[in-house]
Amino acid sequence: MESVPASIETYKTLKPSKTLRYHHNDPITSIDFDDTGAYAVTAGADESIQLYSAHKGTHQRSSYSKKYGVHLARFTHNSMSIVYASTKEDDTIRYLSLHDNSYIRYFRGHKDKVHALNVSPVSDVMLSASMDHTVRLWDLRSPHCQGVLNLVSPNLIAFDPRGLCFGVANTSAQDLSLYSVSAWGADPFATFALPAPPGDGWASVEFSNDGKYILLATYGEQHHVIDAFTGNLTHKLVGHHPLRRDQDNMRGGSTHTAFSVDGRTVMGCSRDGKVMVWDLQDRVDERGRLYPSKALNCAPNAASPQILGVNPASMQLATADKELTFWLPEKDTAEGAKEA
Repeated sequence: MESVPASIETYKTLKPSKTLRYHHNDPITSIDFDDTGAYAVTAGADESIQLYSAHKGTHQRSSYSKKYGVHLARFTHNSMSIVYASTKEDDTIRYLSLHDNSYIRYFRGHKDKVHALNVSPVSDVMLSASMDHTVRLWDLRSPHCQGVLNLVSPNLIAFDPRGLCFGVANTSAQDLSLYSVSAWGADPFATFALPAPPGDGWASVEFSNDGKYILLATYGEQHHVIDAFTGNLTHKLVGHHPLRRDQDNMRGGSTHTAFSVDGRTVMGCSRDGKVMVWDLQDRVDERGRLYPSKALNCAPNAASPQILGVNPASMQLATADKELTFWLPEKDTAEGAKEA
């Protein structure tokens, strides 16, 4: 799979290319790509971790966490190691080598379920947020917590693309606070008021790779795009059918929306079985709403995608419900079919 220059027109041609079923018909709860874009990893309600070749669209290996459960599997900067949150027994974050299925380190400290987990894009720093109302900073090289923020409610977290700061979206305060990674313990250097969450609440927060925007995904009829420097609301993304938060919140902390690699486009799952493509360079209407420029169709008879991920190194998309589907631009999809 060759790297394709990012463009909105190419994103509009994305089509399902491969569908893989390795989670025993149980929900897939998280998707992540490694830094190089060569591998993808999923975690599932079947308490398994599945590794795939993103380039080939093939399954590589399985790992299991039956005793502790698994959620939010995230690559470190080594393509053969991940961190993930436990879902039972305790609230430890586990650092696993996929090469030999051995644990490298344990990160203990949270007193309730970890519902958000992010690895810095540039260093071995990791952030976690828990239902215990804390956000914790970790160094992957040490089992000891490097710092704790005690907050008033569960929070969403995200690193900026340079790894210099991180954002904490607080549902109770309805605001987004920006903190410096190098000045842990200091007050936030900026706090922005956020639109009130819909009935089912916020889902995730993400910075665009160019650092210009912050995406606040929701379970409602609008996702929000915010200017990362001023905090102003720039786009209300509409036109999709909202996903419903699953009863057990088993996918909490996973994303059903994501920026494209160039930051110009947002893609999001829709309950009608489509993936919406919003072009942030399109003009919003008088109410600040932006409608999709394209609705991508899933494979025939496929379940509606519930989560998605964007390959950081190519124009590849991955979506999942109980099965994982890789998407490629139309040209690559046709060539892949010929090779098969």
